Amino acid sequence: MALVYFVNPQDCFLEKKGDRAPLGLGYLCSWTKKLGHQARIIDLNHASQEDLLRDVLTEQPTHICFSVSTPNYTQCIELAQKIRAMSPAKLIAGGNHVTDLPNEIPTLESFDYIIVGEGEQIMHDVLEGRAKIGINIGKSILDVDSIPMPDYDELDMNKYTMTINGKPGAIVITSRGCLYNCSYCGSSKIKKWRGRTPQNVIEEMKVLHDKWGKRGFYFADDIFSKDKKRTIELCESIARHFNPEEITIRLTTRADLLDEEILIAMKKCGVDIISLGCESGNDEILRAIHKGMTVQQNKDCIELCHKHSIKVKGFFIIGLPGETEQTIKNTVQFVKDTSIDFADFYPLTPYPGTQIWNKPERYGLEIDKPVNNDWNNYYQVGIGGAQNILFKHPNLSSEQILEAIRWAKQETQLAGMTS
Repeated sequence: MALVYFVNPQDCFLEKKGDRAPLGLGYLCSWTKKLGHQARIIDLNHASQEDLLRDVLTEQPTHICFSVSTPNYTQCIELAQKIRAMSPAKLIAGGNHVTDLPNEIPTLESFDYIIVGEGEQIMHDVLEGRAKIGINIGKSILDVDSIPMPDYDELDMNKYTMTINGKPGAIVITSRGCLYNCSYCGSSKIKKWRGRTPQNVIEEMKVLHDKWGKRGFYFADDIFSKDKKRTIELCESIARHFNPEEITIRLTTRADLLDEEILIAMKKCGVDIISLGCESGNDEILRAIHKGMTVQQNKDCIELCHKHSIKVKGFFIIGLPGETEQTIKNTVQFVKDTSIDFADFYPLTPYPGTQIWNKPERYGLEIDKPVNNDWNNYYQVGIGGAQNILFKHPNLSSEQILEAIRWAKQETQLAGMTS
């Protein structure tokens, strides 16, 4: 029987680090236990590296798996090297960053197994001795109901202080994958969309509600409402099992995946806030990034949400391909015209694995790629609102992009909403 440690690095760049549970590791932990092995989650937002290294020595785990995001890449490499020097455990790397850039030399030198894509099947192969040393390509599990819910006992949800609309909350993922092709987004690689059944989602919500006292739920799927029938059935099931006056729900989707029938069902089950990736108030920009939507569609959706007393939070990116001072003004005017309730303005971050990263010249951009695999500055927003411009734009300087974000916030007088 194996003993697997799942390690979540400290999110040093975040203002509210550790306020939400690392669900990816929660899923892998429950999956590993389902296979008959022992497993632990060590979240370094709530434990120290010294605690982890001490436990490695005393408990002698057979495998240690790291969740590697782009801004914590260096931390993962350094920690893996420390563990390598003191333990014979097999070291595993998974997560967005190594999925997008599996061939970086530090990665290949520091880890025995590198998981590209979804991790459950590869973890099974690793534990059964079938995985090859080096890069392993994960296969998507089509029946997502077969994956047990995150191991909330191992996570200990009392540690996570996220609030949603003022209530103690938790993130729930009700589907996997995205079918769209947005050039700035890493999710566009995962073309198989798979939704959990309403009953399966309700079981997880009950655990969070009854055992952990959560009253806020954030459905953080890329496209929550992709399947209209499933969406309405899930909303109706939530309304039957929970008191909509007691809970609050926030979710993320696309404007073209909402209609009046869906919004009526959402409001009845407690949905108070919908997050939309509006990105820009200019149609030429939306076409340039392959958004597959129009400004008018976003406007109509926001109006329809407001008709049903659902607030809207919009995501907007400044510095997209084709951006000018005029298109930025279009975006700010869009925010004003729609009376959107919350707005977050970010600079474009050219993450590895996106179309913009892979072929920046196609979009008229030049990416400032990191030197010596130093990814510490690759994040959208950091402590104190810190933002980094990681590319050269033909129409705007880095200073102009940052100033435009400050101006947009001041002009719209809208707060963002990170939880």
